[in-house]
Amino acid sequence: MSNLFAQATPQELLTALENAGRAPSLDLIRACMNRRGELTPGLLDMLAASSDPNWDDDDPRWYAPIHAGHLLIHFREPQAIPIFMRLLREPDNDSHVEWFEIKLASYGPGILPTLTELLNDSDAPEYARAMSCETFKQIALEFPTERARVQGILRDSLPALDAYNKLVIPEPRPSKPNWVWTDIAVALAELSDFSSRPQIEKLYRDGWMDESVMGDEKEYLQLLMHPEPLRSEPFNLLDTYEHLAKETPQAPLNDPEFQKRLSRQLAELNASKNESTVIDSTVVSSSVAESNPPLAATRQIADGSETYRRAQPKIGRNDPCYCGSGKKFKHCHGK
Repeated sequence: MSNLFAQATPQELLTALENAGRAPSLDLIRACMNRRGELTPGLLDMLAASSDPNWDDDDPRWYAPIHAGHLLIHFREPQAIPIFMRLLREPDNDSHVEWFEIKLASYGPGILPTLTELLNDSDAPEYARAMSCETFKQIALEFPTERARVQGILRDSLPALDAYNKLVIPEPRPSKPNWVWTDIAVALAELSDFSSRPQIEKLYRDGWMDESVMGDEKEYLQLLMHPEPLRSEPFNLLDTYEHLAKETPQAPLNDPEFQKRLSRQLAELNASKNESTVIDSTVVSSSVAESNPPLAATRQIADGSETYRRAQPKIGRNDPCYCGSGKKFKHCHGK
């Protein structure tokens, strides 16, 4: 199988990736990793492409932008950063936040300017802004020389104190409590940032902090003074897909519905291409031995210790975790 992918054309690799479902074969991923120059333009298009609402619920193409994004992050491709930021700003697009959030830290200092714009954009979805705090924290851990810069960015994203020790709340005035400011405070406490303590204590006293996330002011101080050891979790592309392969139910290649869907997709693909570039069905079928419900239908999180299949409405970060641990989702499988 690996020889087959090694001999495939760039278009065949892209088509195989597009039709691979939730868990592409490691041979396909390895082949793509070795063809950065040839595949990057197509991967950028795949990441930016809109999904077709007419796709079946189990159409594997729902996952195409996820695989493209993972490879582009692995390549640290700078042209992908604006696309990621656009995706994170799309309303009701929590799935991209969940798949890419911490992994974007692989860009290191290169993504800090655009990530800062997202954090401070009051028009961006609150979920994406709040979850970006985890990305900032991961950058500080993966790139220790950037820790002070990350702390400064997070600190500057909180309301400042004026000469009278009053908070300067921006307009339009947000509602209380403020989820984004709370997540910033959590990240700063975990990063042992004492400079932000006056701001955060004032935010608590004025009712801006969501105590269901981090606890009351006493618990904040406990976290600040005695933070738990933080561990860097650099993104590893092969580890990600090994994990997905283990947790993904497999559908046999001889399954009639699977074969029917694959034949239809190949016919659609080849009909849109010149006869001289007809896609080899052998290459594609080698990559789609596993088939899952789509990203849009189940919103599965990629790298949790368990597979999380979310029904609408989504689980809030402050809701009890779906695993039954009794912890809030943020402090359990939402980490």
